[in-house]
Amino acid sequence: MKLRFMIILVLLIFTVGMVMGAASASHTFKDSGYKYKMSDKKYKAMKKHAKKYGKSLKKVTVSKTKYWTSIEKWKVGKTYKLYGGPKLKVVKLVKTYKGTKYGGGGYKYKCKELARMECWVEYMGGKYIDYGIVV
Repeated sequence: MKLRFMIILVLLIFTVGMVMGAASASHTFKDSGYKYKMSDKKYKAMKKHAKKYGKSLKKVTVSKTKYWTSIEKWKVGKTYKLYGGPKLKVVKLVKTYKGTKYGGGGYKYKCKELARMECWVEYMGGKYIDYGIVV
């Protein structure tokens, strides 16, 4: 009976340790469909800098997944800059549309739409304000 209790106790302590160790703290910045997850260590460093100087800024590249249709053949893994539009990194070719002899064909791609995000942390009146802006 005591041996069974000890085994259950050791397994319980081991399980709780594994669950607590796997959870890593982070902070998420969001804007217009884009998200950036910053580690707690970097976020604390930004808060420390903001407390000293009033504000702190970090620029990062963020992405969101979209489906894009094109009449041109794109290479998977390559990044394209569209005229007047976003940067797209092609993840995979989803579908090929067959055309007639008069045209009408095309390709559907799964792409990552890339953008720059500015993550701000400001210190005002004893409180921290954080936000992200996609530029």
